[in-house]
Amino acid sequence: MTQARQQAEALVLKFAKAWERCDVDAILQMVTPDVVYQNVPVPEMHGKDAMRAFMTPTLPALKSMTWESRPSLADPEGRQVLTE
Repeated sequence: MTQARQQAEALVLKFAKAWERCDVDAILQMVTPDVVYQNVPVPEMHGKDAMRAFMTPTLPALKSMTWESRPSLADPEGRQVLTE
């Protein structure tokens, strides 16, 4: 496994932990301004503002959230990661 891939997968785990903490600011720090976020069944979101508009009222309403890590795929350069 390349170092870039390891770093990409570590970022995915960090991202999941931020969701578990319901930390909107930490989540948004890890995405680019032109992010396209997809999370079924929620409609696709374009940009940080759209993500913030969704997460700000939604995440505090959750009593708990746990992300279970499943095997993921990443390109050798670590530019894209697919996780389930």
